Amino acid sequence: MGERARCAKSARLACAALFFVALVLRLVALPQGGPPHDYVPDEHAVRASLAMLEARDPLLRDGSPSSYPHLLPWLLAPAEAALYLFERARGAVGSAQEFGARLEVEPWPAFLVARAVCALCGALTALLAVRLARRLGATARTAWIAGALIAVSPLHVLLSAQARPWAPLGLCFLLAVERSAFALRARGRGTVGTALAAASAAALHPLGFAAFLAWLGSAPVAARHRTRSLWIGAALATALVFLAYPSTWGYSAKRTPAEFAEAPLVLGGQGLYARFDGSRAGELLLELASMEPALLLALALALLDGARRGAANLPRRARGPRCLSWLLALFLGAFFLLYFGTLLRYFLPALLLIAAWSAARLERARLWVLLALLASAVTSTRFALLLAREDTRTLAARELERAAPAERVAIEPGGPRLLLDQPSLARLQAIDQRSLTRREHARLARGAAEGFSALPLERVFETRALDHFTRRYARLWSREARPEFSSPAEKLRLLFETESIGAVISARRAPSDGSRLLDAHLERHAELRFAIDPGTDDARLPGEPQRGWLTIWSADRPGPRISYHSLRGGEPPR
Repeated sequence: MGERARCAKSARLACAALFFVALVLRLVALPQGGPPHDYVPDEHAVRASLAMLEARDPLLRDGSPSSYPHLLPWLLAPAEAALYLFERARGAVGSAQEFGARLEVEPWPAFLVARAVCALCGALTALLAVRLARRLGATARTAWIAGALIAVSPLHVLLSAQARPWAPLGLCFLLAVERSAFALRARGRGTVGTALAAASAAALHPLGFAAFLAWLGSAPVAARHRTRSLWIGAALATALVFLAYPSTWGYSAKRTPAEFAEAPLVLGGQGLYARFDGSRAGELLLELASMEPALLLALALALLDGARRGAANLPRRARGPRCLSWLLALFLGAFFLLYFGTLLRYFLPALLLIAAWSAARLERARLWVLLALLASAVTSTRFALLLAREDTRTLAARELERAAPAERVAIEPGGPRLLLDQPSLARLQAIDQRSLTRREHARLARGAAEGFSALPLERVFETRALDHFTRRYARLWSREARPEFSSPAEKLRLLFETESIGAVISARRAPSDGSRLLDAHLERHAELRFAIDPGTDDARLPGEPQRGWLTIWSADRPGPRISYHSLRGGEPPR
């Protein structure tokens, strides 16, 4: 076997190992929440994919349950169909209607399959980063670092273990840049692939429209050598984006103009606001540093090497693609450092580009990066195991099932999602029928007897400030001839009295979190029965944790601190 064949075999083995590690980390973290309780905000794509299968309409022209583009539901629909075929093959269901009825009662299998698809996209992103690093001038000895930085990235592990558009968005975004880098050095070849990859990113989330900047970077080359390919790519990309967005345009049209009054650009159901102040830039940088120290160390080492040696050690053909990827990462990073309301997940495309860009400069610093990668791999393993643990809200729901409280329970936002009994479902339906989920409509229709007598406060009025009721509750209040009070404390007392509340479940992420008014009411009028603590303040799991590694290593389990207070003199439910 020749030297080249041995190198190729070693490269294939390294890529296989990289893919295996990335996939295992993400699969371990999949079962977040668990039946019958699920606390990952990834319902919209799963709901849309199931609605497509039920209506047999990939465009959902009768209305979509999601305000996001439709590419992710399109990706998930075949996996959900395969789940149905598997269930039917083993005799668990006899028809599509029976399968749909089962998912209405317990949708957990559909979530698990959808998350597995996104986990696969996350693992493939690590392999694609290796290929992009080679396009940007990395040698075979350093290109693997780009894939490893993504494979063991705690933020990427988190976002790849949820049925949300972020992991597929990262894959398509990176593919658009890789195809653009190829087009720059191949006289426009790959332009159609660049346009389709960019359109796929845009059809997953409005942030994906930034991938068209990569397409524009290679368009001048294509215009000189492959004009026909340029126009074909533009036409196919336009068609894909148009097909993915029509129902969300319809959704936006149904909203009141005031909801987007300050948004000069509305993409689907999402508004892009012209608000830039940079007040959180320092805080965001600290959050990134605490979440992704290995990746930022690689960037710092790459910048130091570039400052010392310039572009002398890079192949000439890689300089154009490298400059394009660096400018794109710089633009995205600066944009979201200054944009209001930025969350860590918005930095994902920029971080993926940084990983690929840095690999070409780490020939002399591989030992430092290897140590950082080992630390990051251990932390991501801990993170995946932590995400798979039972949530505090699941434990609280189980504790309530054992206690079988006789009083009616008010549930603060962020608390456990309890199965409600018939009177509670009917009450919520009277307040606002739209607030009932698909599962709750099904349980109400079939007259399910099991469930708790409870009132989710977030579906009744704004509990964070507790200073006014929402319009839907105010209408019901007026219809029932209830008096209006100006004092928030009086409104809270009257609400508890009117709804016959005998206990309150509060969800606190930190000592300062939540409503001081509700805390004061519980201190005066309630008795603590039990509390379940995640082991750390402000864990914010299974969402994006603050304080990064510190939270990952200090938390015992996901979820906020759950407390159950029994109100003194509480009445039994009516």
